Amino acid sequence: MGLLFGPACNLLLREINITFESNSFVIDKLNAPGLFMGIFYLIFEGIVAIMYFDLAKEYAKEQRRSGLHQQVEEEGGGEQSHETEIPPHQV
Repeated sequence: MGLLFGPACNLLLREINITFESNSFVIDKLNAPGLFMGIFYLIFEGIVAIMYFDLAKEYAKEQRRSGLHQQVEEEGGGEQSHETEIPPHQV
């Protein structure tokens, strides 16, 4: 994807030559890619900020919906097993 998108952007950006009235801010083929990437990353950062959510909260909601926490309590039943478990790193 990047192998196609990069050169395609270069073809479009090399034709840019904008000079503002004060002549202190010029957009040409040398700095247009940086300006383009800056704008692109600001848009990308906004999308990430809007779409981000906490997976731990979503997992807790899913557990409450499916009733898994009740199944775990019922299986335990307050009984303790006398068998000792071997931790995985000691096996």
